[in-house]
Amino acid sequence: MMSRVDRGVGPLFPQRSARVLISFCLLLLLLPAPNLPAAGQIQLVEAAKRSDRPAVRTLLEQQVDVNAPAGDGATALHWAVYRDDADTVGLLIDSGANVNAATDLGITPLALAAANGNADVAGTLLEAGADPDVGSEAGVTPLMQAARTGRIETVRALLEFGADVNANERTRGQTALMWAVSQQHADVAEVLLRYGADVHARTSTRRRIVMLDRGTREGVQTSEAIGDPLDVGGSRPLLFAVRVGDLDSARLLLDAGANANSTSDDGHSALVVAAFGGHERVVRLLLEAGADPNAAGGGFTSLHAAALSGDLQAVNTLLDRGADPNLPMTKGSPVRRHGDLDWALSSKMAGGTPLFVAANYLEVEIMRALTAGGADPAAAILDGTTPMMVTAGIRVERQVRPVDVFKAPEADGGYLPFPRSENRVVEAVTLLLEAGADLNDTNQTGDTALHGAATSGFSDLIQLLADKGANLNVENQAGRTPLSMTRGGGRGRGGPSPEMQEAAELLRKLGANN
Repeated sequence: MMSRVDRGVGPLFPQRSARVLISFCLLLLLLPAPNLPAAGQIQLVEAAKRSDRPAVRTLLEQQVDVNAPAGDGATALHWAVYRDDADTVGLLIDSGANVNAATDLGITPLALAAANGNADVAGTLLEAGADPDVGSEAGVTPLMQAARTGRIETVRALLEFGADVNANERTRGQTALMWAVSQQHADVAEVLLRYGADVHARTSTRRRIVMLDRGTREGVQTSEAIGDPLDVGGSRPLLFAVRVGDLDSARLLLDAGANANSTSDDGHSALVVAAFGGHERVVRLLLEAGADPNAAGGGFTSLHAAALSGDLQAVNTLLDRGADPNLPMTKGSPVRRHGDLDWALSSKMAGGTPLFVAANYLEVEIMRALTAGGADPAAAILDGTTPMMVTAGIRVERQVRPVDVFKAPEADGGYLPFPRSENRVVEAVTLLLEAGADLNDTNQTGDTALHGAATSGFSDLIQLLADKGANLNVENQAGRTPLSMTRGGGRGRGGPSPEMQEAAELLRKLGANN
């Protein structure tokens, strides 16, 4: 057979270049490849990954490097630990496996054992010299991993081998105790406290740009140009416990010396956080431990938070313990974005008391408890809107609460999209009237409770307000009367709804003339 040259195609390389290339290739064959593990070494990692113990044993007998890593830095020991293969772990250690080998992300075999909650494997590694304090790139230690999973025997093993109980990770500065209580592992928290866990440790402070609820959700942005810088963080273990409602952990922390009036960097106290979450038993525990029911460093009190969450029990508990129902909000909840799974108090309610919050969400039972507890029914927000007005139908921005999402999954834009029950509104207005509310109060735009009732198309409410002496022909700043408000309830080209037509007819019958 003729060569390419014989066929006249011509040489691929000049002859001298070809000789150089051949010599270079021969040289490469003689040189080791330091970054490419031998086939046997790769097979060892793969065998451990499959929990193929006979293959592991055979490869070790062939003197394969037990510590050869895969591309991500994981060794056969990493995989054996990850698979909870205690026998293979022992075999690899007996063959010289490095128990402190770390992957490219700084993960050691001990960290994997802790994450799995395998106390036996963790004990084997520790007895073989594993360092209990080697953390990942983020500083997460095996003890933190074990505290998060809640495997108390693993936690004990790590502590007995000298793990630093107060080490903190580098991203947020959280400790093992914080991880334990945030996952409601009170038994783990108790062990950590016995070994000296610091109940006063604080997470790191960081600056972030937030919105103080300026406008509805569609208009909210978080750029530095329009946002507000706020220091966040500074949470102690107690804050973690009360946020998730872990009563047992909270009690342990308080007994160990935690301050019942602990606050985070945003100013919110443990009591406010507990009330926000609807954790009445934790609220009661904190009050018994000396928490201030009127603390409002974050802009509102625990009573505001309890009214928002609709927790009647917490409201009553707070009132019984001296919470002042007439303290005003000074600012809303700082948020980066609005979400349907967040609890947030809109800054549009600034100046409002807990009664106003309850009225804005039509929490009638809570309104009754607050008025019985001395809440002033005339206390208005900054624009003069009173609980009576907002109950009757004057709109004030309110964030959709998680509990409201279950009632109306389509909730969006900061307002509740589903209609309020007129019977409930009448009930709420009646109790405010009985508490001494003035139904002819006006806000800065000149609106009254009757304007709100007309806008809602609630005829029974209109009748109630008229019977109690409401001014039927009062004009707001735009020159609109309650009667004219009924003309805003149209259905496109179909005209006003039957409810609005009925409301308009009633107003005319009662004496409204413009």
